[in-house]
Amino acid sequence: MNRLNTDIRDLTWDEYLNAVDDELLLETGDVANEHELADVSAAYDTGLTPLCCAHAIAAWRRRNGTPITDLAA
Repeated sequence: MNRLNTDIRDLTWDEYLNAVDDELLLETGDVANEHELADVSAAYDTGLTPLCCAHAIAAWRRRNGTPITDLAA
């Protein structure tokens, strides 16, 4: 995906999720888990860029100090 020429409206769900996962891997070393997919879906539906979505998830993880996967246990 070319970030300079990609319009969010042109991304399919799979492309969007892959872009969010790529950004999360760079920032946190982990991809979105099943508990975060609802947030990713809401971001996709509202037109939030994958980068902004990934930053929001990473900020949530940092703020809480625990990945969401640990909270579900």
